[in-house]
Amino acid sequence: MTPYVEARLWDDHDIPHNALMCEAVHRHGALAAIELNHNGPSASNFYSREVPIGPVHQMTRYYPFQARAMDREDIRTFRRWHREAAIRANARAWAKVYDGHSLVTLRKAIGSFDITSDYARVKAKLLYVIAPNDKLFPAAMGVAYAKEMREAGIDLTYIELVTDKGHMASHADAAQWAPRCRRYRAAGEQLTTRMA
Repeated sequence: MTPYVEARLWDDHDIPHNALMCEAVHRHGALAAIELNHNGPSASNFYSREVPIGPVHQMTRYYPFQARAMDREDIRTFRRWHREAAIRANARAWAKVYDGHSLVTLRKAIGSFDITSDYARVKAKLLYVIAPNDKLFPAAMGVAYAKEMREAGIDLTYIELVTDKGHMASHADAAQWAPRCRRYRAAGEQLTTRMA
């Protein structure tokens, strides 16, 4: 983007700087978002000294440099850059909410801990939230588990999110299931109060 003064998400080192701005925006009750773009022949790349790329061979617009036309490999690379930038845009918020150590523990449990034979012993109400395009836990698997749990007598509420965010959907689209989660928590707190 150089010589322009604009935010960037070139690599993980850019996350903390963008996070400071986003946190300041949030303190004022506003929302912040990332808009991914590629200036192509509008950027002369003074910082990186890379040859600018664009849809066709042409002069850059504001400084006398020549941009070269993108080939298929450039387009694949460009799409990867945007994908990685989108992941980085979510990384800081995700890291604040989730404990990486718990994910290691959960991953180990997935491969070694099977409670299907003990479903009848589960007395808690369950809220099961899944994304239809989750590649780690496909929706078909979730539907099958939900059916098995209900047949075993578990009081289960199954929510399939309307999303395109795959495995990241549970927090990226949390607004879809947050009201139901609040009701579950409130019911649990009322039960705990009555038992005390």
